[in-house]
Amino acid sequence: MKLCLLFELADTVYAADEADLERVEPLGVVTPAPGAPEEVLGVRLFQGKAIPIVDLRRRLGLPPKRPEAHSRMLVARVGGRRVGFLIDKVRGLIRADAGKIQPLPEGPTGQERQLLKGALVLDEGSVGILNPAAAAAPRPAGANSPNPSGRQSAFS
Repeated sequence: MKLCLLFELADTVYAADEADLERVEPLGVVTPAPGAPEEVLGVRLFQGKAIPIVDLRRRLGLPPKRPEAHSRMLVARVGGRRVGFLIDKVRGLIRADAGKIQPLPEGPTGQERQLLKGALVLDEGSVGILNPAAAAAPRPAGANSPNPSGRQSAFS
């Protein structure tokens, strides 16, 4: 049985494997990083070290939204370094049987498909499971639109 965190981006629910996360906390003060890719909001101090903050909306091709006072970030350890991911809202933790975690269905396309590592089946439908390593990786050269269709995922 796995513990998964459910979170929202642009009214779409996603999941993250608890094993991939270190913690969830308020976004706090983010300092812009000149020259960083557009999906990197900047850096933030976390436990005495600067970590990059990635805007998951931009990475997934969802409509952008300015961070708010109640914005949260997921902190993940990726390849020996920490990365923060801006999210809209935490929905909660759930326990998922192994049978509820499946390969991605046909719905997600483009960048979204590359940033998800599977689907979590819930009573109300399936949600994508974030792949933090892929989400933290730089966007490939020439990929000027993370979701060329401009539409949200076909999950649910």
